[in-house]
Amino acid sequence: MTVGACDECEGDKQHISRRYFGKRFCQSCYSRLFIKKPCATCNEVAKLPVFEVEPICQSCVRKEPCVRCQRQGLSVGKLTKKGPVCKACHPYFKPEKTCQQCGKISRFAWNVDVEDKSLTLCMPCANQDHKTCYKCRRYRPVYTIEKDKPICKKCKLEGDVGCRQCGALHPAGYGKICYSCYAMNTFRKRQSIGAQAYENKAVTIKWHQFCDWLLDEVGADRARLKINKFVNLFQSLDTEYGDIPQHEKLLNALGVKALRKYALFKRWAISAGFYSVDEQTEQAFSAQQLINDYLTSFSDDNEATTLLRAYHKKLVSKGSETRSVRLAMTPAKRLLDISKGDVPEQKHIDLLMMTSPGQKASVTGFINFINQQLSLDLVIRDKHVFAKLIENKLAQKMLMLMQEDKPDIEEWLLTGMAYFHGKVMNKKAFSSVKLTLHSVNEAHLYTDNKQYLLPLHDSMHDGIKNFID
Repeated sequence: MTVGACDECEGDKQHISRRYFGKRFCQSCYSRLFIKKPCATCNEVAKLPVFEVEPICQSCVRKEPCVRCQRQGLSVGKLTKKGPVCKACHPYFKPEKTCQQCGKISRFAWNVDVEDKSLTLCMPCANQDHKTCYKCRRYRPVYTIEKDKPICKKCKLEGDVGCRQCGALHPAGYGKICYSCYAMNTFRKRQSIGAQAYENKAVTIKWHQFCDWLLDEVGADRARLKINKFVNLFQSLDTEYGDIPQHEKLLNALGVKALRKYALFKRWAISAGFYSVDEQTEQAFSAQQLINDYLTSFSDDNEATTLLRAYHKKLVSKGSETRSVRLAMTPAKRLLDISKGDVPEQKHIDLLMMTSPGQKASVTGFINFINQQLSLDLVIRDKHVFAKLIENKLAQKMLMLMQEDKPDIEEWLLTGMAYFHGKVMNKKAFSSVKLTLHSVNEAHLYTDNKQYLLPLHDSMHDGIKNFID
């Protein structure tokens, strides 16, 4: 029970019996103002204030979202007048304090004993003498330094001690048990917790078999970090099948993408004899899944769906392999994405070739198919046509920058390099170049041991100087 001033009777040095939305009540005021009555939300009886028309119990208040981050279901660190605050946001509601060492005002400050004195220090000042002990790997105050390596007080004074579980020697700063035993205990605990998630005994047995295999395969330290990600996988198989499917059934249940994601599970299934599908079958299955996704990516009444299904039917009738069908349909699907599900026009093909020129051969068959089906005259233009389109697009961008009062200097220089010199640069590569101001309307850019001249607009004079500085 804390001692402080009661906000009701204003008595000093009172034993505070209750805090209610930021207000403090002493024992006398609490007994007088809080009586047992049903909560307005859950109807459970609790000691609630008489001055509230529809009082809510603390259990219901704690279920409300945090007033700062709006997340629900988190541990409550503070109840304010506006509502609950989670523990993660609680420090932001603490009063600001001045650090007695650096003078910085911070909410993250606390009292620290320094040379038999209690000082209020901010986090950086309080931890400035902390480093990671090279023996126990704990972040603690440095007691001494040996061979340029920090050592905490416990490791220095007590040295190595025996593990309570296995008897092996380990640094005293680490605790009562060694790291190997800690990793093993954590792994077994998570294994036991995971086993409670399954309803069918067959899945539970295979879960324990998988955990034992995982422990032998990667060791306790890595196994304790990885084990939890497999719980949802086993749980989904438990709910859907009541057991672990085998061979092709497992491939159909999870798909190639999930088997790649859970590579350790796949290795265990192979070693345990549950899975024996070869890589070629997996690739064909993956390609078929992508094809199915393409065919269902648009609504049934969409023109894109009709075109894709007809094109797919034509490819299959020619006897093409599943992988070849997928390779042919990928650029076709992308072209229809650009046209937003409508019949592609010439501008859509031009845009596809500008962004993905390497797909020219793959998309040619689909364009010929569209021309044949809809009696159109769509073509893939030559490279110089796209170069002209790109040049016009860059010119429009430069005109827009020139019309701005304070244009983006970096964007102007990048666009200018592409327009005037045909050199495409990204911002990461641009950060390492040298730039000098040659005259009022001219800048020189140096990269790859070459000099490039770039013109400047009148609106860029101040900006280019600040950019160079």
